[in-house]
Amino acid sequence: ESELSATQRKLQTLEQELQKTKRELFAERVRARKAKTVPDQTQVDAKQQEIAKLRATNEALEKQVAALQEQGKELRKGGKDGSRSKARLSGSGKSSPRGVKRDSSVAESFKDCQIAYVTNIEGHWHYLCNYVEQSLALRFVKPGDPRQARGPLELELIDGWCFVFGGNAVGAAPGSLRVLGTLTALKEKYPARVILLMGDRDVHHMRIAAECTDAEAERLCEMPRAPWSSGPTAAEWLKMRGISKVTTTHAVQYLVGDEFEHRQRELQIMRDRQPSDDAVAQSFRDSVAPGGALLEFLSVAQLAFLGRGA
Repeated sequence: ESELSATQRKLQTLEQELQKTKRELFAERVRARKAKTVPDQTQVDAKQQEIAKLRATNEALEKQVAALQEQGKELRKGGKDGSRSKARLSGSGKSSPRGVKRDSSVAESFKDCQIAYVTNIEGHWHYLCNYVEQSLALRFVKPGDPRQARGPLELELIDGWCFVFGGNAVGAAPGSLRVLGTLTALKEKYPARVILLMGDRDVHHMRIAAECTDAEAERLCEMPRAPWSSGPTAAEWLKMRGISKVTTTHAVQYLVGDEFEHRQRELQIMRDRQPSDDAVAQSFRDSVAPGGALLEFLSVAQLAFLGRGA
């Protein structure tokens, strides 16, 4: 146990050094961006090499800590295995209450790991990139500046870590499709160590599937103002724009509000051309159709998660 404590202290010091190096690298990029100059590539390369070296050492120490912890468990457990086996055979072991379904693999993964958490990304792709660059738990698999990506990117979740996303992947910035694709792929890659929670913005978009059809678009002027909205009613919105013949594109525009322009900008980045309003509206409808980015995210997400024996 003294050896384990020493190793853990060393690991903690190393993690602090890694975090400091990441902050210095991030600060260098911010300064260069504000000054509208290219950062000193020599310093950037040196810091990235230092990060890679620290990560490699960090991973080796994490494995050492895990091995020592396992040895400690075995020593403390001693000769209790026989009595535990008898308890299981006799049916006296604890079981989940009737009607309560528990994912034992997820629960076990979260029992001893460190937890990384982020929430309310709301389509801010650069925010997600900044978070990953400063995180001890996540890193992008593909080298280069992730902010320039034209599609979702693959993430790696470091051993010994679990990740929880608190909801609201889509929203007020031109990056919703890339955020959705990246988070969904992470959950599929590490199903037992990643939890995705649904946010109100994510669930709200499912209205598109029901309310932005041809039949419903004709009744758009009858749609009341949402209880949480202070904006115009659908009838007022149509009148302000001089729209007499309503289409599904108009229905999507009214329902998503400012997000329509953000999606238009993101599609321009991803496709390298300016999309039409109809193409943007179709992108929203596609996202909630089978195989769509938002529906795929919601299919692997959940409303709540209770961990660590809760």
